[in-house]
Amino acid sequence: YTGRRRRRRKPQDRIAKVTFGGNASPKQISWGSGSRHIDFDEILYIAWGHWTPVFQSRKDQLDPTLCFSVVGKTQTLDVHAQSKEMAKLWVKGLIKLIGQTDEQAMKLSKQGLETENNTDGDDSNQAKKADKDKGNTKEHKKCVRSLVLLQQDLFVMTTTVFRNLEEERIWDIDQSVRDKFNAKLLYEEALKEIVPWRQWNHWVREKVVAYLKE
Repeated sequence: YTGRRRRRRKPQDRIAKVTFGGNASPKQISWGSGSRHIDFDEILYIAWGHWTPVFQSRKDQLDPTLCFSVVGKTQTLDVHAQSKEMAKLWVKGLIKLIGQTDEQAMKLSKQGLETENNTDGDDSNQAKKADKDKGNTKEHKKCVRSLVLLQQDLFVMTTTVFRNLEEERIWDIDQSVRDKFNAKLLYEEALKEIVPWRQWNHWVREKVVAYLKE
C-alpha cells in the first residue's frame, strides 16, 4: 500500500530494497518499478503495527505483527510482510538506519495516529455543518498535517542532537536534560523566535550546549 492516504487501494506484491550511497549511508528505500521511492532524509519514523490510516482501516483483517509503515514527510509506504520474522528484521533495521530507538519510533507512531484521528474527527464535524465548508476543512487539515510534520521533524532533529552530543563524550546528558528540551516546547519557542526551519538543528544544539555550560 503506497501513497499519501489511499485506504482503499488494493495491495500489490512488490520487492522493496534499500539503496546505499558511496559513503555506505542509506540513500533511499524503493519498491516496484519506475521512480517509486522515499529518500531516507524524508523518513520521519518507522511504525510497526496498525498505526496508519491504511492499516487502521484493515485492522480486523491483518495481523499487526506483519504490518509496518515507512512514514515520510509527503508519503507513506505500508507493507504487509510474509512473516513476523521478516517484518521484525525490516523494522529493526530501518529504525537503526534512521538513527532512532524503538521507544522513539513508538512515540512518533502513537502521535501520528492520534493526529490522524483528531483531524478525521474535525472533518466529520465540519462536513455535517455545510458542503461549502469542505474546501476550508481540507485546507485546515493540510495546515494541521504540516504542523505535525514540523513537530515530528523537530523531534527527530532533537534526538539527533542529543545522540551526537553523547558520542562526543563531553557532556553529562541525563533524562532531566532531555525533558527540559523536549520537541513540543522547542517547537513553540522556535515559532516565537521565528527560527528558520533549516537552522533548527544548529539552534537546538546551541541551546542545549549553552544550558550544559551553565
